Amino acid sequence: MKGRFVQVRASDGSGAFRAYVTLPPKTPAPALVMQHTMFGVNPLFRSFCDEYAAEGYVVVAPDLFWRLGKDIELDYREESYEIGHGLMRKIDKAKAVEDVAATMRFMRALPELRGPIAAIGYCMGGTLAYLTAARTDVDMAISYYAIDMEDHLDELSRIKAPLVVHLGDKDPYVKPGAFELIGRALNARPNVAFYPYPGIGHGFASRGSKNHNPAAAKLAWDRTMAALRTTIGP
Repeated sequence: MKGRFVQVRASDGSGAFRAYVTLPPKTPAPALVMQHTMFGVNPLFRSFCDEYAAEGYVVVAPDLFWRLGKDIELDYREESYEIGHGLMRKIDKAKAVEDVAATMRFMRALPELRGPIAAIGYCMGGTLAYLTAARTDVDMAISYYAIDMEDHLDELSRIKAPLVVHLGDKDPYVKPGAFELIGRALNARPNVAFYPYPGIGHGFASRGSKNHNPAAAKLAWDRTMAALRTTIGP
């Protein structure tokens, strides 16, 4: 798959931001709006987008750091983790979700798109995918190891679309005792599929992560694809 960057206008009139677009072999097709990790829309994340596109989806990944700096892309050196954590602390989640909503409006005008849109996010993006499900009309959301999801459980009742959550029980970004709280809250919702990963930490599905776990990543991928096929196709 060969993707390209496009410009998307922010809904608040504050400017435009770039978004990576990659297309499936056959169009028109349903779509995914991808929400990135603390490393930005870097080459690895773009490769994730290309993999999803190869499965039959129009994929668009907005640069959600654009309000903090131009074209931020980090690698996986130790110093990049410190920079990434700083970016996560600074990002305005409400504005980021607004930018995701603006991206979806852009996507619905693409001639290659026909059908529903699902939101998929990893790490910081996992939290934003969850909030996208709560605050927009997205048709489905999939969250990988969201940061501090327990701080946003008050928005769970607003989510009506199908939601899939992947979370390791050794994730250091989940506060002590919160994993069980998250599990109880999610399992009580009929539209939510909560998948715990015993003994697994943060970033297990990312090949760039120090905690990458191929077995858990493959299991999560299979569950994600099954949920996508059932809910939005193709």
